[in-house]
Amino acid sequence: VSPTNPDKIYFGKRGVGVYLINGSAAPVLKNQNNGLLKDRWGSFMFMSIATDPNNDQVVYVGNLIGVQGHDDKSVFRSTDGGNSWENISYNLYASVNGIGVNPHNSYLYVGTWGGIWKLPPPGTDVAPSDSTAPAGTISINSGSSYTNSTAVSLSLVATDTTGVTGYYISTSNTTPSVSATGWVTVTSVTSYSATVSYTLSAGDTAKTVYAWFKDAAGNISSSSTDSITLDSTAPSVAITSPTASATYATSTSILNLGGSASDSSGIASITWTSDKGGSGTATGTTSWSISGIALSSGDNLISVTAQDNAGNTGKAVITVTYGAAPTVVALGGSVFNLTANSATLRETVNANYISTTAWYEYGLVSGTYGSKSETHSLSGSTDTTISATLTGLSSGKTYYVRIAAQNSAGTTYGKEKF
Repeated sequence: VSPTNPDKIYFGKRGVGVYLINGSAAPVLKNQNNGLLKDRWGSFMFMSIATDPNNDQVVYVGNLIGVQGHDDKSVFRSTDGGNSWENISYNLYASVNGIGVNPHNSYLYVGTWGGIWKLPPPGTDVAPSDSTAPAGTISINSGSSYTNSTAVSLSLVATDTTGVTGYYISTSNTTPSVSATGWVTVTSVTSYSATVSYTLSAGDTAKTVYAWFKDAAGNISSSSTDSITLDSTAPSVAITSPTASATYATSTSILNLGGSASDSSGIASITWTSDKGGSGTATGTTSWSISGIALSSGDNLISVTAQDNAGNTGKAVITVTYGAAPTVVALGGSVFNLTANSATLRETVNANYISTTAWYEYGLVSGTYGSKSETHSLSGSTDTTISATLTGLSSGKTYYVRIAAQNSAGTTYGKEKF
């Protein structure tokens, strides 16, 4: 019976053909003149007729051929409501015991003595069996060896003859099942590529990430893998020459530095900058040297930065004071508050940027100074008055006195007075 017209009936008669009965109209016979074929004995043995519930133009008829395996005229199909027929037996050499059409997808099922035969609806392209898995690769941060962040990017590339439909990322090397939780579905494409974000586990060590790809047939690729080392620790760097101290004074306008650096991922570069201007790159990495840093008068803040292969940086800083030996500004100075046993002296000294110590030395013989006053400390580049009172002097004696000022650049003496 037609699925859309209950008055339309398909009736198979043995040895005659198929009648199309439509209401009260005269039945119409369809036989060998319309595509139905008789068996090798010249007869029709129709045992079953079925219509497609989803398409009233599609009708099937099954033939009970005489001897199993001796004929290929088992199943016929009409796509125009029974007016014309085609043989769709193909290589089915078996008598048909019953046929039916799946109402969900219009597939034809044919029951024979040898088993069940299945055929898609007319006009359907049947995809060939696909047993070839996709092939793919994974790259972390474009192939970098190190990273200082757990946030990385994964470059995924895969190909498949019928289309890549998903990928699976894991830190385990166990192949996932096709239905496992964690598959990311993608639009099917034969050549797939994408860059996706991924978070590594915490802890400075080597990290390995695995990737699998699947296709619509459920084939899963072999694992693809890439590794990267997480290093979030800054490198250590130290200045050891000309001093390991945080400060240094010099009267030379050009400075050379040397030192060391270390890191688990290796040192990529050593650079320097000065707050007075200038910058550059050191020679060497774990053992490094810097030559020709120009100094300005006064304090120069020199920063040395080590960068490791993961991009972390560590810094060492030294303050270098550039100056000269102290200057006695007022040669001869002055003497005041002179008494029988004491005298107060006054001189002006400039430290010339370097920490300086000043004092008076005196004695009873010119050029010979066996006694010394208290010391005074001064720094910077301004003129500083140095005053001292000499006590315990012998009355009536002539004393010879001079001021002395000393820093790391040298010692300066004032003019002797008496």
